[in-house]
Amino acid sequence: MATETITLTRTFGMVPASRDDIVAPAVLERVVVAANAFVKVGALLDPALLEGTTLIAVKRFYAAARAVPGLDPVLDATRLRERAWRCASHVAYYALQEHQRRCTVIPAIVSAMQGISLSIIREKQYPNKEFMDAARDALKDASLPGGCKSSVYLSNMARHAKHLIEDALRSSSREAIARCIAAIARDPARIVDPVIAGLGADMDSVPANITRAVSVQLTRRVKDRVRGRGVQAGKHRLDVVVDAIIGGETMATWQQARCAWRDAAMEGMATRVRGLDVAALASEAVKDVLARMTVDEALATMFSSRRLPRVHVTSQIVPDPARFMRERAMVLARNQVGTALWAMLAADVDAVLASIKKEPGSHVTLPRCKKHSIPVAIDDGQVYQLDLRKDAGDGRVVAATVRFSLEPGVTSTFRLRGLDRIDAMLSRGFVPARGTITRKPGGGLLLHLPFKKPCTVEAFPGSIGTETTNQASSVVVAGVDLGLKHLAWLSVGECRRSARNDGSWEPVDKARPEIARHCIDQPQLVGKKDAWLAGTSPSAIPNLKRHLIAIIGRARALQRQKDWLRHRFGKRYKHARRYFVARREWQRCWRRVRHLHEELSRQVATRIVAACVHDGVGLLRFEDLSWSSHSSKRESGSWLASWQVHWFYAQVQERATRLARLAGIAVELVDAKGTSKRCSACGAAGIRDGKRFSCTNEGCEKKVDSDLNSSRNVRIAPTSPRLHAKGEGARYRPLACRASTSLSLDDPGLDVQVRPSLNYDSET
Repeated sequence: MATETITLTRTFGMVPASRDDIVAPAVLERVVVAANAFVKVGALLDPALLEGTTLIAVKRFYAAARAVPGLDPVLDATRLRERAWRCASHVAYYALQEHQRRCTVIPAIVSAMQGISLSIIREKQYPNKEFMDAARDALKDASLPGGCKSSVYLSNMARHAKHLIEDALRSSSREAIARCIAAIARDPARIVDPVIAGLGADMDSVPANITRAVSVQLTRRVKDRVRGRGVQAGKHRLDVVVDAIIGGETMATWQQARCAWRDAAMEGMATRVRGLDVAALASEAVKDVLARMTVDEALATMFSSRRLPRVHVTSQIVPDPARFMRERAMVLARNQVGTALWAMLAADVDAVLASIKKEPGSHVTLPRCKKHSIPVAIDDGQVYQLDLRKDAGDGRVVAATVRFSLEPGVTSTFRLRGLDRIDAMLSRGFVPARGTITRKPGGGLLLHLPFKKPCTVEAFPGSIGTETTNQASSVVVAGVDLGLKHLAWLSVGECRRSARNDGSWEPVDKARPEIARHCIDQPQLVGKKDAWLAGTSPSAIPNLKRHLIAIIGRARALQRQKDWLRHRFGKRYKHARRYFVARREWQRCWRRVRHLHEELSRQVATRIVAACVHDGVGLLRFEDLSWSSHSSKRESGSWLASWQVHWFYAQVQERATRLARLAGIAVELVDAKGTSKRCSACGAAGIRDGKRFSCTNEGCEKKVDSDLNSSRNVRIAPTSPRLHAKGEGARYRPLACRASTSLSLDDPGLDVQVRPSLNYDSET
């Protein structure tokens, strides 16, 4: 039996009590100045002072930093209270801890680089699995938090190391790069021959690519004319071509007319392409690239490989194949120059790698705090104080006031919004802790208030390695399969531990192993909290997935616009208004994406636990997806790739784990191997085709939704080996809260639903 503290953080808006309580932005900016001053001074101190995460460790760091000469004048110039300086030192302390971790991980990344061909960092697949495994082997003896060895963190550090090498070469090897460019220009044959070979390999596909691109543009114009969208008929530049292809017929004949036109256009384009002098095009492209290449452009070609250009239909209806091939030749020439520079600058690159490995602190820049992310209220009551005033009759919170003081003799008072949310947390036994105040990007302040609740937990009956293992005792177990087409599938059944001693379960009643199933998708997130389980028809369903794709597409278009503006304005791009507007809109898009993902993960996790509470579930099981990685758009499609940019499975699991503990439900992670390819009825291997799973066993031949089949397998699968490796320190160790901490159906803080009747024979 142990005691565990569960923390839930809620964000509240802050309203000034009067005009005199408005905090000027300059005050928060002075806190930023103080935090950055502590960062610079802390980098000179003993690294042993950055060990620990307690308040005592931060106070020890503050005392050591104040003893450094030259810091006091900077702090005095901020005209803030000493307690505000302590708040700034908190920010600097944890920022320097992250800097110290990076200085430990970057040398391991560099060691992995020294064993591979460095030209691989130009590829899209960088860093690949072999590279990540080599980096983990170099870090096996390092004392780092578990998250620092994850795939996401190490891949980010690998890209960071790539930029460090590029910056080091830019500052130390400019003359050597210039000499290499001149040497390549004197002997361009080493570049021309690979370019000719690359152009010759694509000669057969060029006519089809050009013709199909034109055909797609014409078809889009035909659809606009049929639907009455866009430019009026007859006034678009493509209307003349469309009318000529149709030949006076109606738009309904477009498909047949287009096929005949495309075949004829493809033959003519093939004739024009065969008449091109590929050698002359390659030689001219290489000369132009080398004549215009600067040192910065050469570094860009070394560290990034450009894709071959696509066909763009502009004012010229049928693109010129000679121009198209010349553009491809220039891209191939740039890529070949980058490959040649890696071989010619091998000694300089080795020297840079040795320097980064020996002194990573001189290459990894110190963190710099920004005004929108500075918490100014991490201290005792002298800086920050929360007052809650309750009604004497019903005990509800009628006023919540926050007072904090950053300047001597100046105290600001703010009222909190959302008092009902505070009441909901207090009614569930949570106690507010020390909050954090941050500034919103558009102005105004936010209070991030953590609520804490001690929870007594004990080993879950039937857990491996405990004395309470009893295979005969039955427990209601729920298996969850998270997905993207459907956000989540739950399979609930009464089970008992199997005799295999691997953490797996087996159904008590094998004839009816499932007592409930739930599908959570967009319709279940709309309307009242109990509408989806009560069978109430929901209101209009917003397509959040399509909305997310649109926002992400807009953000990527703005990113391309930013890159083009940087190229156009050169070093003056930061002073251009067009770049400022594009960057601001780009930030807003990704902020909206992040907020949507957070809201989706919260809603999905809440509904998972609510269904478990209603069905009397004692154990909730998720797949251990620590092995999963990002898939490219070409492999998974635009929607899946867009969603994976902000991978939300971990968010759902983390939120559901916290809510499950509050509801008295234990949580386990299971081995995900084979859960989506194994039949849940007979255990034989099957075929998964999208959302449909078909069993190949002749005696079974079951056909069911693939995610529902996976959730049934998760419900009885063995526990993850990663749990056994971590033992009791595992993040999702199977501990259950006592019944006194369980949530009731009337709890206002949980989305509780009413379960409808279930027809087990139905698979829909």
